[in-house]
Amino acid sequence: MNELGIIAWIARESAYAPYSNYKVGCVLRLKDGNMITGANIENSIYSLTECAERVAIYKWKTGTWRDSPIDKLVYATDTPGHAAPCGCCLQVMMEHMSHDCTIAHYNGMNTKFWTLKELLPQSEVIKSLKKDLTT
Repeated sequence: MNELGIIAWIARESAYAPYSNYKVGCVLRLKDGNMITGANIENSIYSLTECAERVAIYKWKTGTWRDSPIDKLVYATDTPGHAAPCGCCLQVMMEHMSHDCTIAHYNGMNTKFWTLKELLPQSEVIKSLKKDLTT
């Protein structure tokens, strides 16, 4: 897992964060072994900012890798503690990842691990809504 943390850490350098200077990098490891990176992209209208996690997931979903499920998602920041993904990212993760997928935060020194189900306990209930709407 440390390798993924370092890849996410390096992806931070691609961040566009002129307003907050809060750079975040992300790497997705797919079940087939491929890796996709992303970095946050800020906008002066903060609500238009895209988090690194969503950038990586959108690249996966719109790329040639979308048939291989996400195995792990690791994001990196230089904060001293550990922070969970934001609510928008959790919603996108819930839509596109398995609820038992490993999610990790790397802060340059150590890594904190969760599953999507731990971060979003009602994810199974929410996913059932999607199924109900399509049937």
